[in-house]
Amino acid sequence: MAALLQRCRVVHVARAAKHLSQTALAALVRDLLVPGSISFLLLGATVAVAALYGGGRRAMWGRRALVLLLGGYWLLSLPMCAALLERGLGTGQRQLASKAAAAGADTIVVLSGGGNSYGAPGLQIQTPSSATAMRTLEAIRVYRLLGEPLVILSGGIGDPQVTLAPESDVMQREMLRAGVPVARLVMETRSQNTRDEAVEVARMLAERGIGRFVLVTSAQHMRRALATFRAVGLDPVPAATAAPDDDQTHARWQLLPSSSALRASQSAMREVLATAYYWWRGWLRFA
Repeated sequence: MAALLQRCRVVHVARAAKHLSQTALAALVRDLLVPGSISFLLLGATVAVAALYGGGRRAMWGRRALVLLLGGYWLLSLPMCAALLERGLGTGQRQLASKAAAAGADTIVVLSGGGNSYGAPGLQIQTPSSATAMRTLEAIRVYRLLGEPLVILSGGIGDPQVTLAPESDVMQREMLRAGVPVARLVMETRSQNTRDEAVEVARMLAERGIGRFVLVTSAQHMRRALATFRAVGLDPVPAATAAPDDDQTHARWQLLPSSSALRASQSAMREVLATAYYWWRGWLRFA
């Protein structure tokens, strides 16, 4: 019996260590290795400059790395490049066009997409990211389209460095301002990523006996979100956020670099890397 208990402890420790290593890898990629981020630029430039001082072939590779880094960031900062990346990720994703398209779903699940907190002694202001704002607006539209369904607002504290309160809180505030009764809103505040959201929402739906539901998120995020929810046994009806208006679309095809385009490219590259990571973890099931 003692040997069996010891073996169980070893297995438990090994699994915990594996989980920690995978979590650390995800954090490393998120914080340092996303092309388009300042951290990736600084890390790449540091390595390249160090190679320059190495002399010989190292210096040659250092020069090439700097050229590639500069050229890559120039491209990523072009609105046209950002638009192409976003369109590639969002291909085939559309808004929910009618009540019939919901296929009998009477529940909406809205995934948060980040936010920011600003605090002073005893005071705090919570603001949504652009992704969270657009998802909330789409949720309001779908709510009115379907005739007052139940709405599950999903999102905890995704990044403690920038958010001090659950991201679903700010979505709830805006839904209430739009006239959605508090009785129709259900909060999910424990999740930190899309995988967590799928697991938590699956539990909440099972507790309420809900099967069919509409999933609201950004077009660029929808493919991974759908595959993640399917991997936990759910089959959502997709409802992507609205496309940019004409003025925004025109601006995206300008050829001058901009900080907003670089942020959009960074977000797209992060989505690509997140999809690869989820596939590696076995968290995706594509239809």
